[in-house]
Order: sequence, then C-alpha cells, then structure tokens
Amino acid sequence: KSSSSGRHLSVSVSQTTQKNFPSPIQSKKKMDTMHGFLVPTYTLHDFDDGEECKVVRMIFQMSGVPYEFKHVHRDDYILEDYPFYALPALDMNERKYGSVLSICRHLAWRYNLSGKTAYEDAQVDDIAEKVFEVRMKIKNWIDHIEHAADHACDEDCTEGTAARLLTDTLFPCLERVLKAAPSSWLVGHTMTWVDLLVACLVNPIIYHRPKLLQDFPLLYLHNEKVAHHDDLIYANDTNVPKGATLHPHCYHFNPPITNMGKYTSQLIGRALRNRGIEPTVIFCSPTLRTLQTAAAIAKSTGARILVEPGLLEPIEWYRKAGAKQLPDFLDDVFDFPQVDKTYKPIFTMHEFSSMFEAKSQDQCIQRIMLVVKNICVIQRDTPALIVGHAVTMDVASRIGQHGDTLSVEQMEDLTSYEDSTYPSDPSEQAAKLEMGVRYPPLSVMGLVRSNDSPPHVLKTVPDLIPPLSMGTFTNRILH
Repeated sequence: KSSSSGRHLSVSVSQTTQKNFPSPIQSKKKMDTMHGFLVPTYTLHDFDDGEECKVVRMIFQMSGVPYEFKHVHRDDYILEDYPFYALPALDMNERKYGSVLSICRHLAWRYNLSGKTAYEDAQVDDIAEKVFEVRMKIKNWIDHIEHAADHACDEDCTEGTAARLLTDTLFPCLERVLKAAPSSWLVGHTMTWVDLLVACLVNPIIYHRPKLLQDFPLLYLHNEKVAHHDDLIYANDTNVPKGATLHPHCYHFNPPITNMGKYTSQLIGRALRNRGIEPTVIFCSPTLRTLQTAAAIAKSTGARILVEPGLLEPIEWYRKAGAKQLPDFLDDVFDFPQVDKTYKPIFTMHEFSSMFEAKSQDQCIQRIMLVVKNICVIQRDTPALIVGHAVTMDVASRIGQHGDTLSVEQMEDLTSYEDSTYPSDPSEQAAKLEMGVRYPPLSVMGLVRSNDSPPHVLKTVPDLIPPLSMGTFTNRILH
C-alpha cells in the first residue's frame, strides 16, 4: 500500500517468514511501527568527543530508536576499518555506512525526518550541504571556543574569519530561508533532519558568541524551538546518559557531572582501594550527579549502590531556585546496573514529593543528619561510603567535630542519642556559597564510630586519602 510520497510500503510478514530474519534483537520482538519490520541494530562509531555525530545521535533520539555508541580512540584508529577511511560511521546490521550526510539521509528517510515531497527533500539536501560545508571550515574555531580537550590552535581558529563566514554568508541565507518558509521550520511544516543539523552548528555559537546572532532573530528562535522540542534532549552534553529521553528542562534541577568529575571519581575509588578501604556498599543521594559519581567509584570497588533519598539537599533550595516540583530522580533512563533495587531506604521519594511545599531548610538538614547517623552506626564488616552534597559533608563534619571534643568519660555519661546536635545555619546565600567552597566537588572525609552501644559517638578520620589537585582544581577541604 503506497504512502503519499510513494516510497514507503506497509508489508505484512507471516510469522514463519519473520523467524528467518537474522536479527540479534529478534527475541525482543521490538517492531518498527513505520515499516512493520524488526528494528535494525545500530552501532555508531566515532571518536571520544563524538562531535561530528551529534546530529546522528539527535536523529536516533527523535525517533526513539535504540543504538550503541562505540568510542574510537584516536591512537587505535585503523583507517581500513571504516568506509572512505573516515569517522563517524554507522554499523547497521553489520554493514558500515560512512559520511555524516549520507547517514542522516538514510535515517531520516527511514524514520520520517526527511522532506514530505521530492521538492522538499531537495531543499533539505541543499541546506544541509551548505551548512555542513561551513561547519567543516570553522570546525577548529568551534573546538577552540568550546575548549575541546585535544584541540590544537592553528590558523583556522581565527575569530574574524569564522565570524565573517557565518554573519556574511551562512546566517543571512538561513534567515532568508526561515522568513520564506511556511512554518517556523526550515523546510515544510514539520521538523526535518536539517533543522537538527543547523541547531548542532548554531547552539555552541549562541552559548559562546551570542552577539553573532543578534541580527538573525528567526535563526535564534529556530534554535530555541529545536532545543525545547518534547522528544529531544540537546545532544551537546555528552555527560547526559545516552538513553535518556527526558525533556531538557528536567536537567535544570538535576544536572550531570562533568568529564572532570567522572575521572576524579574513578581516581578516588582507586585511592580508597590503595588505602585498604574497600566499601561493599555506597549510600547515594538520588540526584543524577551523585549516581554518576557513585557508579564511577563502584567500577573500581565493585560496591553495590543503595539509593537513599534522605541524603537529598534541602527541598527548600529547589523551591527557591524556581522548581515547581522535584525532578523525577529515579526515572528508568537513569538505570545504573550497580544500583540495588531491593534496598528499602530510610526515606522514600514519595515522602518528599508529597511534602514539596511544606518542608523547611532546617527540617531537611536535621533529616540529613539523621540519615548520616543511621548509616554510620550500623554494624558492618567493611566500611560504607556515602555520596552526597556539600551540605552532607557539612553535616558529617559537624557530627565528627562534636565527637572529637568528647573524652572517654564524657562519652560514657551520654544518655541521649540526640546529644550531638547540628546547628544549622546555611540560611543565607553567602553561607551556602561558603559551604560549597569549603567542601569542593569530590572532597572526601571519614567518620569512625568510637563506642559500641547507643548513643553512638562518631569521630573524624584525619587525612583519609591525599587530596587531588590538578591546575586550579583541588578537592581539598578548607577547614
């Protein structure tokens, strides 16, 4: 049965015939709703930064199609393994396809992101070729303004040359196309893959050089429309889990860690192991950045991750930042294999969500103190690790400092579990900033239990592991 474009067919496949299709995901029986066939298996090959294949990843995301991303290290790059000796390349059912534009055309045709008519397809190709040509000419300059890790400056990084190419040639053309278009998309009435390609080019320029777009309002609005599309997370942040399908706004209150954070987490896991500290469990706040930190450490220690919502920052801070509700921290897209889903936490996310408007900062800080104490006093054969926030470190520090001041006689005279109170004072913005400076990201401290019967007293462990320093970064705690 032909479609309006005359290119798509709805084919009925008998069960017997379907079994003969060689597909490694046949057991999943996931059907491609457009074509009636099993979805092909895709593997996208590109260098670690994945810059050139951003638009391909966005097409996969828009289409809801699963794929594997294979990092290729530049030192291990064998030209003969890839079509036309170049990356990115797409492996579809063990056949490799090269060239960004040809990959985009194929996927767009397959998943309904191409033009609706032959004329619209020609328009899409025309714009795409011009945009990609300019993108390759200014690639080094974009790497330069984005501070790419392996970037080496050369004559192609000249600001004036790149700016003239954009503001005198490409941007005026795109502005005229948008002005003449029947909708706010570049071609036709629906998004096509060239809209994604243009957004991949424009987005870093808006972020780093916004003045270059001050004379092109339609192009700016076009980029905003792509960025806030319901089916899309902007694929310019490689720290966001590749399978994530949440709206970009969700990450305003639940950001991922940076690459620096990931590598530092792995170093801390190694340092703990070298020190003879090998936790078998990691209690973790439910935020994405703490989960990623815990997962990076767990890779080197083999520990289970126990998600404890009670370690979450004060809810009042989310309200004051403009959040109407808490993010869905435990969404299935943030599925880390090390997480033990059988763990029953002290506090549940439902309790926080139902009392989002009610809980004060002081109540939340007392809740963090309760959770930290409960975790620390449980009898274990091996140490436990807590991955939290600056406020968690502050609470732990105050608990430990209180224990440090007690003599053995004073500990024996304690009669109340609540004796070690936490004077919560980070109510002002300046105090919060000071706390963040005092306990920088990836800072580490230790607590040890000093007695066997309640009320338990916890003392600090000095110099648990040496601080990490690199350039201007350090995780050293400022006392």
